[in-house]
Amino acid sequence: MSTDVRPAEAMVVERRHVEAHDRDGATALVEELFGSQCTCSGEGETHFSLTSATAGPLRADHVSSSLEVSRVVDPAPGLTILHTVRGTSTLSVWGEEHEVRPGDSVLTPVGVPTSLHCRGFEKMFLTIPFDRVAAVAERTTGCRPGGFRFTGVRPVSAAWHRHWVGMLRYVFATLAASGSPAAHPLVNDQLVESAALTTLKAFPNTALAVPRTRSARVSLATVTRAEAYMEQHAADPISIHEVADAAGTGVRALQQ
Repeated sequence: MSTDVRPAEAMVVERRHVEAHDRDGATALVEELFGSQCTCSGEGETHFSLTSATAGPLRADHVSSSLEVSRVVDPAPGLTILHTVRGTSTLSVWGEEHEVRPGDSVLTPVGVPTSLHCRGFEKMFLTIPFDRVAAVAERTTGCRPGGFRFTGVRPVSAAWHRHWVGMLRYVFATLAASGSPAAHPLVNDQLVESAALTTLKAFPNTALAVPRTRSARVSLATVTRAEAYMEQHAADPISIHEVADAAGTGVRALQQ
């Protein structure tokens, strides 16, 4: 494990990389990461690796495993979104099963019983504070925190999915970098804000359905320009300000 500490009100950026090449060691790491409500199975050569980085309320994990892992959480303790790099998984939530293939991203909602079954997989996980997303929803849409919740597990569009994956990779790279700027409280706060806002816009939730006045709406052409810019820069760490500039509108109008 390595850490970065900056002077003057700095926070600690913790990093960890561990591997296991036997069944018992891999099972112990799986239970440490996902909790004791996990079961592991699989034949042949065993491999499990975990690379994680944490700074304040943000946590990013990159997990690779040759095992089949089943996890049951009742209810899910926090807001976690996972992106599949390799392998096929099944997420069960709200009485429905969702097949998760390579390239897919799904959200596990807060306070809802879920189960996840993974088969020989490589995944990236991002964990962010649900309260921060709810606060962004209230500020940008007027949705009160008590009425905010996610209503779906898959992204609202291909464009927003690509933007979210780009944000995930940017957050992970920032946290994992030696001398990470995420140790600075202001930078960390903006990183959390960006992750919260992108998640709010990328996944179905009650805030997206809040009625807006005509004056707050942007034109279809503006939305099209914003989506086109995000598609062109899907692999780049772009900000909401850059998207707004490319679309020819303001940040607040685009957020609404």
